[in-house]
Amino acid sequence: MECELCGRSMIEGRKVKVEGSIVTVCDQCSEYGEVVKPVPVILDKPRKPEKKRRYDFSLNIQEELIEDYGIEVKKARERKNMKQEELAKKINEPASMVKKIESGKMKPSIKIAKRVEGILGIKLIEKIGEKEIDKSDSGERKEITLGDVITIRKKKRG
Repeated sequence: MECELCGRSMIEGRKVKVEGSIVTVCDQCSEYGEVVKPVPVILDKPRKPEKKRRYDFSLNIQEELIEDYGIEVKKARERKNMKQEELAKKINEPASMVKKIESGKMKPSIKIAKRVEGILGIKLIEKIGEKEIDKSDSGERKEITLGDVITIRKKKRG
């Protein structure tokens, strides 16, 4: 059994009223409240230690399409001497969708855009904030900071 205040393992505990709540505590912690009654000895099965929670503090940088995605798709397709129907077949989508994407009437999902990128060898997807992060004096990319993320998100909202 474990003390509900300090977490120590105990053989015999006491029920104590602490700030209006009744808790099971060890002898040392029983002085923090008013003893209600002793707790009988109950031998618990040994517990497996709890897994520590891991928190993911990685930055959630999202992906989005470039502005002129339709024009880029059309140029790249024409450079490869490919018809809209051929591209549609290769990405496993209807030809009407390719027509709408090239005309800008339809924004493809990231999944479809990645397929088009692979087939045409172009870049349609950019990470939000990727181009907005400053470069250091040496021209190398700096590590992204929390301030960068806040600035980027404010720019996107504003």
